[in-house]
Amino acid sequence: KSTNVKGKSKMTEINYRSALVTGSSSGIGAAISRELCGRGILVFAVARNRDNLKKVKLSISKDHQTFFKPIMADIGQPEGRKRIILAIKKAGGVDLLVNNAGVGISKSFETHTGADIEKVISTNFTGTIMLTRDILLSRPSRKPLHIVFVTSLAGKIGFPNLSIYSATKFALEGLAESLRHE
Repeated sequence: KSTNVKGKSKMTEINYRSALVTGSSSGIGAAISRELCGRGILVFAVARNRDNLKKVKLSISKDHQTFFKPIMADIGQPEGRKRIILAIKKAGGVDLLVNNAGVGISKSFETHTGADIEKVISTNFTGTIMLTRDILLSRPSRKPLHIVFVTSLAGKIGFPNLSIYSATKFALEGLAESLRHE
């Protein structure tokens, strides 16, 4: 949204040619991927679940399925992020990055195992921050990039049994705010 010189609000149309959407195999990520493909935007759809990615592709109209490019990768793992960067570099980069991948484990703080904590943090924060940095650094000729972080109300208010999830979403809110200023 932007404001014109008279102070009235008007919508600004941003034209993307390509996008990378993490967490594309279900929920918000799948919906965003479908919408972008339907608008003729090449979507690199990242997720860990191959079967769900196939279902998302089949849910896109046949005329737009060619815009859906699935990438099987776990953003919480360095080799997954490398696979993503290689795929988008071959295509000349992306105009839009939608950081949507997320893992939520609902249980009281003291019952979380170390593995639970590492899984949530590696996907929701570490993987997201590293992938964002890697994509920024791999842009051809400092190509403009719009970055979206899908967080949660749990990134603004702490909820019982979502302490680790909430901590990662609070962290993303801080990252997004800092990058906006940069």
